[in-house]
Formats: sequence, structure tokens, C-alpha cells
Amino acid sequence: MAINILKKFSVLTIAFFLIFTLVPSVIATSCVNVTDCPGQGKILPIGVAEYVVYDCIDGVCTASEPVQVECLSNLACQEGYECDISQKECVLKEVEAETECECEPCEPCPETQDYTNPIIIAGALIALAIVFSVIYKKRK
Repeated sequence: MAINILKKFSVLTIAFFLIFTLVPSVIATSCVNVTDCPGQGKILPIGVAEYVVYDCIDGVCTASEPVQVECLSNLACQEGYECDISQKECVLKEVEAETECECEPCEPCPETQDYTNPIIIAGALIALAIVFSVIYKKRK
């Protein structure tokens, strides 16, 4: 019996979810002006590339027909593109130019760092010698 109640509950939950998300125009909210409605007159996304706008018509918040656009967020754009929210379209992502690291006060770029510096090599060899001498003394 408890399982049957849960099945009915889940079917009703799914039905309400579909009604209130996929068919937003059926939401009957009373209003005096558009600021009383969902989204307050601004676009209300119902997907990554679809939105509605609610308006107060005859005292009831009513959704517009869903409007398809190219994007409302970067999720709708392919790699290398980003969503221009004002135009609601995917545009090529601008890549910031890397600064040259050859002058002061820049740090040297990691790919151009010289790891063959004699001081670094000498320090590494001394550190290895100390580690091996400690290991050798512990084995005795």
C-alpha cells in the first residue's frame, strides 16, 4: 500500500513539474503590474537557449510564447566561444595576449626559464650528497 502511494505521489510530482516548467503560461498569479510577475518583466530562462517574459494582463501574470535564441549563457556555446548576453548569440572568445617576459619587472616565463643554472645544479648535488650520507650513516 505504501508503495502505491509513493507511485501516485511521484506521478503527481512529475505532472506538476511538467506543468509549471514546460508550460509556464498556465501559472495563474494575480498581479497589479508586471513587477508582481515572475522575472518582473525581464527575460526568464526556461532552457539554455530559450526564455519567456511574463506580463500582467487583465490582473493575471501571463508568459509570452517561448523565444528561441542562440544562447543565454556560455553553456549553449561551443568550445572557444562565449555568449554575448546583450545580443544573445555566441561570439568568438577573445584570447588575451601574453606579455613578453624579457623586460623588468616581468618574471621570466616558465617555458623560458633556464634550469641549467650552475648554482641550481650545485645546490641540488649538495642536497643529494647530504641525503645519501644520512641514509648511509643510518644503515651502519
